This record gives sequence, C-alpha cells and structure tokens, in this order.
Amino acid sequence: MLANQFRYLLLAIRRYTRFPISGRALQWASPPGIDPRRAVRFLPLAGLVSGLYGAVVYLLFAQLLPHAVATLLAIAFSLLITGGRQEAALARFFDPRPAPGVLILLLVVLLRTETLSSLDPSWLSLALLTGQPLSYGLAAWAAIGAQRRLENGVPLRARIVDRSIATVIAVLPLALAIWWFDAAVAFAFAVVPALVFGAWPRLWLSRRLRTLVSGHATAERQALALRDGTGAIQQASELAYHLGLLVWWSLIGMEANGDDGSSDADADTENGDEEPSDSLD
Repeated sequence: MLANQFRYLLLAIRRYTRFPISGRALQWASPPGIDPRRAVRFLPLAGLVSGLYGAVVYLLFAQLLPHAVATLLAIAFSLLITGGRQEAALARFFDPRPAPGVLILLLVVLLRTETLSSLDPSWLSLALLTGQPLSYGLAAWAAIGAQRRLENGVPLRARIVDRSIATVIAVLPLALAIWWFDAAVAFAFAVVPALVFGAWPRLWLSRRLRTLVSGHATAERQALALRDGTGAIQQASELAYHLGLLVWWSLIGMEANGDDGSSDADADTENGDEEPSDSLD
C-alpha cells in the first residue's frame, strides 16, 4: 500500500512538474494494476512545491531588488517548477471561445503579477504558500470528481481516497497559516472568491466530458478536456484567492487611514481648545 503511494507520487511529479524522473523509476512506478489517473491526488503537492519555491525566491530577491521586480521573478521561477502546464491548459480552455486563449492567458498573468505586487511585502510569500496548494487542490477535486464521467471511470471508493489525500495537502498550509497568524478573516476573504471563481470552469468541464463520452470521443480527447478544465480551475481560483487577499488588505489600509485621520482631528481639536486658555492667561 505504501509502495503504491510512492508510485503515484512519482507519476504526479512526472506529470505535473519539470523535475527529472529516471526511466527506471518510471518503470517501477507503472506496473500492471496502477492507474496513472489516480496520481492526481498529489496535484496539490505540485502547487505546494511551486509556492514554496516562489516564496523563497521572493525573499531572496526582495533584499536586493524593488518589490515589483522581486514579485515578477518569484512568479517566473514558480513557472519553472510546473513548466507552465496549468497556464497552457488555460489558454487551450479559452481557445475555442471568441476571446483568443493567448490574450486571456496574458491578462491572467498580468493580473496575478499586479495583484501580488500590490500586497504588503510581508504577506506575499504567505499568499504563495497558501494560495497555490489550495488552487491546485480545487483543481484536483474537480478532476477526481470528473473521472466518474469518463469511460472506465475510477471507482467511488478510490475517488474518496484520492480526494482525502488531495484535501489534506491543499488545506494544511492554509490551516497552519490561520492558526499561526490568527488571520481567519483575511483568509476567508481569499478562500470564498477562490471557490466561487473555480465553479464556472468546473461546470464547463462536467458538460464537456458528458458531451465527449456520449459522442464516443477517444480517450485522448477526454483526457485533454480534463487537463484543460482542471488547468482553468487552478488558474481562476488562484487569481481569485490573491484578489481576495488584496481586497482584505485594502480594507485594512482604509481603516488604518481612517483611524489616523480621526486621531489627527482629535489632536487638532485639543490644540484649538488649549489656544484660548493660553490667550486668557
């Protein structure tokens, strides 16, 4: 049982990251009876590694470069880990639509960069460490749920196990951050938009797979639709997560500015009250 977990982990590393896996290791990880589709349970691990890598890169470059430049480098180095597979899936997801997929992808990357660079520097690494595993986890949940619509789909019991493992990996960094920083409200602002924005690609994925299966499409077309849909879910939920954090941070900043303004007004009032007494003396 434990050996199978390592097999699925190697398959996930091979499928979702650019880490090199030797041919002998892949051969060991792909014996008869191992369903490679179940490696999706470790998809949030790819997000965790990517987020950790981006956070470390930002902390290093932020000591030497401006905040915006360090943010852009963190995003670029994170893409090196995953090979931009989710971004490519997002472009393919929108390609049949009126808006070209490349333009949509460019807009999403620009929004992500601007959103992260607008966050307080002390929160950027935390946003990467919590947002990427969660968004990859939501994509894994959708992929596991959609597998029941495929021909020769994964059994229910196996899907429950896969979802449980994916949930633990996706939620653990977020739970630790909430507990350590006591910031449940801040992360609620981020999690709710991630869930909402990830719902639309999930509905599209369900309808698309139902159409392909009923039309007796090939397994390759079904797998491609599954990858494109999960990539769109990951990208949409990650962007919404970071935007939610930015909204919370903006509200905190407005509240702080309001408190400063009221304190300044009180100070001016006190000074104005003191001036007449000085003149009477």
